[in-house]
Amino acid sequence: GDLSLTAGALNVTDAFASAAISLTSTGNLAAGTLDAGVDLFIASQSGSVALTQSVTGNVIDVSAGGSILMQDATAGQLLSINATGGTVQGGSLIGSRIVINGDRGIGFTALNSGGTTNLTAANGAILLPALSSVGAVTATGQSVNITGGGALTFTDATATAGDLSLTAGTLNVTDAFARNSLSLTST
Repeated sequence: GDLSLTAGALNVTDAFASAAISLTSTGNLAAGTLDAGVDLFIASQSGSVALTQSVTGNVIDVSAGGSILMQDATAGQLLSINATGGTVQGGSLIGSRIVINGDRGIGFTALNSGGTTNLTAANGAILLPALSSVGAVTATGQSVNITGGGALTFTDATATAGDLSLTAGTLNVTDAFARNSLSLTST
């Protein structure tokens, strides 16, 4: 069945459920391994979220008023991460569709999207050394540096205050803007 936990500050070592998992905190939230048979919802209203082990679910939705650390996550469908007052960073993320908003920046070791990928860092940089996205990518940040080994298609890539660097095996770009330097490289 479902698992739902709510607290001012929440620290969960491991949680497993055959259905949904919902973790809600008004302060900081930390968790180890989370495995939801269906969907996984994690929210910290004013604090930060630290997910230090593997996180799995059909839909994974993580939000925080502060920063989000997400070591590894696999979503069967949507993987949505929203840090309204901090950064979003971590290890490897896999999802059928990935949406990340990290107000102060986005940085992951690897992202693998089976569909579209939307990345927004209004007040920070986007740094992704290994992006794979079957669908179109949009990326907006103060600076943007994204590398992919295979084919990548960007419908919009914007660096509002710095450099824009996009590198892929086959690179397709519809619209690109950089306040400073612009580098588009197809290897």
